[in-house]
Amino acid sequence: MAAAQKNKDEKKDAAIYKEEAEAIRKEVWGWDKPEFKVRNIPAEYAQASKVIIARHQEINADSKKKYKLMSGVSRELILLEIGREAIKINDKSAVSEYSEISFTQIEKRYGFYSKNTTKVYVGVRIIKPDGSMKEINYDDIVLTRNDATQKEAKLAIPDLLVGDIIDYFIAKQQNMAQTTTSNVATYTFTLFDDVPIMNYSIHFEMGKKYAIEYRCYNGAQDFKTSRGEDDDNILDLVKKNIPAYSESGLWTAPYRQLPIIRMNIMVGYKGLMAGRLNARNPGEIYKNQSADEFVQDKKNTIVNWKKSNYQYKLDMGIIDDYYKNVMKNKKNMTPDSLLKEMYYMYRFRTLLDVGGGDFESVINRHNLSYNENGVAFNFGYFLNEADIDNRLVFLTAVAQPKMNEIMNSEEISYLLTTQSAGAKLFSFDNLYAPVYTFPYYFENANQTVTLDIKGRKEFNPKDFDEGRMDLPGTTADKNARIEKVAISLAPDGTNLLTNRTTTLQGHYKQDVQKELILFEDYHSAERKLFGVKQTLSDQMNGDKKTKKFGEELKTAFDLARSKNKDAFIAEAKEWFEQEITELTDQKVVNMGVRHSNPDFVYSSKFKLGGLVKKAGNNYIIDIGKTQGSPLQIKPTQRKRTLDIYMPFARSLKIEITFQIPEGYTAEGVAALNKKVENETGYFIVEAVSDGKTVTIKVKKSYNHAFEPVGNWEKLLAFVDAANEWYNTKLLLKKK
Repeated sequence: MAAAQKNKDEKKDAAIYKEEAEAIRKEVWGWDKPEFKVRNIPAEYAQASKVIIARHQEINADSKKKYKLMSGVSRELILLEIGREAIKINDKSAVSEYSEISFTQIEKRYGFYSKNTTKVYVGVRIIKPDGSMKEINYDDIVLTRNDATQKEAKLAIPDLLVGDIIDYFIAKQQNMAQTTTSNVATYTFTLFDDVPIMNYSIHFEMGKKYAIEYRCYNGAQDFKTSRGEDDDNILDLVKKNIPAYSESGLWTAPYRQLPIIRMNIMVGYKGLMAGRLNARNPGEIYKNQSADEFVQDKKNTIVNWKKSNYQYKLDMGIIDDYYKNVMKNKKNMTPDSLLKEMYYMYRFRTLLDVGGGDFESVINRHNLSYNENGVAFNFGYFLNEADIDNRLVFLTAVAQPKMNEIMNSEEISYLLTTQSAGAKLFSFDNLYAPVYTFPYYFENANQTVTLDIKGRKEFNPKDFDEGRMDLPGTTADKNARIEKVAISLAPDGTNLLTNRTTTLQGHYKQDVQKELILFEDYHSAERKLFGVKQTLSDQMNGDKKTKKFGEELKTAFDLARSKNKDAFIAEAKEWFEQEITELTDQKVVNMGVRHSNPDFVYSSKFKLGGLVKKAGNNYIIDIGKTQGSPLQIKPTQRKRTLDIYMPFARSLKIEITFQIPEGYTAEGVAALNKKVENETGYFIVEAVSDGKTVTIKVKKSYNHAFEPVGNWEKLLAFVDAANEWYNTKLLLKKK
């Protein structure tokens, strides 16, 4: 009986959805928008993979003008978003891109007192070069997931060919529970693309109970605002002939360089505590508001944290004796030594040390998800226990808007700074970072906000002392990759026997440390440094309450160790982009997790394939490819109009020692030498031979993380030189 009723309900829901889909289809296809009827594409766009003829986004929230399907009870917020594009398909990659559309058809989310429902409707038409049009049938939609709370679907677009125009829309209706101050919806409109856009338009209609706040970045065209029926807010934007930004994906900081509009839609509120909640007035539009209010919001958040963490004290657990000894002798320690001890103890207890529980989370500790801001905040309390004054540092990453252009307090990140041993900075984004390091994306940040939040009992944000601080950046020599590669021709004559040792420094380390360091080794090494003789597994096995976990942990550790070889192979393949076989002797020589020994060093032996060719009695070695695969600048990226934001200044040093086989001579060694150097960096190759070996030293440097666009050609000069050298060869000639 229940199954029959369920089947009946599902059929009813499907019929309602189909009726709604038909209503929105008629509405969208009936738009009076001439730009979607354009068929002639300018000749200058012929080489683009695709051309966006028209792009339109329409957002409607409880305005006087409602679409037929927008039904709901008065307590609900009803938001309808429609995105429509007409795209000329110019090559096979674009055909592949649009050959299928996947989407979430229906999603239901339940709270204690609310139910939020989202429905998505899709329509697709194909216009052939002869002007004929075919609409994809609704019945062709296939459900890939079908349960009570979510329906996933996909729609195949058959017979799409180069030369066609695809005209499609995706409409999303959200019925949401009433809210007061939180955002109903957030939008980011990028007025650029990596392909040309002939016409881009945006249209908002917002009911008068909503407030709108938005900011235009980097010269983005502004909205035209007006009032509609029932005093609704109407915002419109039309931009034509937007050229392709070919460099937008390479070394850019979009929020700091490219035309973008960000917008928040929220329910306005004038009631009790509206000021404290930083609420917006109903029907108001707020444009480019000051970021100071968001800093104030963050201060209020900190007050709440202080109240909830008033009695915070870190349990030192297994290293308690070590901690007590440091506290006992802190007056005899230099400020620098004390800070280092405090950092490593806190890192261990907060991010590394574990007890019983989910052993999978222990094995994959490098994927641990945690609140970095909260960890930094509590580190300040931990330092206070040693009488070390400290301040929070408010800032944003280079990939985010600047601090004075943020749109909410959640965009603010924290570091911690102290002055006791000079200006020192602390971050907790990285489990492997030695003391006094912080992420590359915060380097060179200027005028960051420093905040002295006073003692535990200070709950008035007006009494927090605020200052400013410029952050330093690292130099290329501090972020280095050093490769020592000894190679010789394998007896099979088709592979290179390779003995490789890699040293990573600075910002180069973290990603590879995550892949190659076994947490068991890291954790055990740290325990020893704190005077703990037992391993974690032994500790667990020695206690009846945790013995079962200890056994599971030992099994998981053994499994992770058995897979470690695969991680080494994957890393080598990624670096050389060649086949790696018969890898042996893989090991982490130094983990690089402490300031006293900060380099991450690992080594292995293997056969490197794909670089040897037989030419009669001789061999040709693709020696240039032993440097690893260098960055390649695509032809479409060579014309640059934007300044250059690279991750960080960095350098590469490779020493290749090639053993010349008995009975052969190496020819072409002198031709391997190369030197291109300027103020932005360099690529230098020095090659010599003593008749038995060929020694090649390759050096490359990006001197700065930031370069003005005027230096683009200089940067290209040594990048191109590295790519040219990648194809150099060494001839082994039979005597």
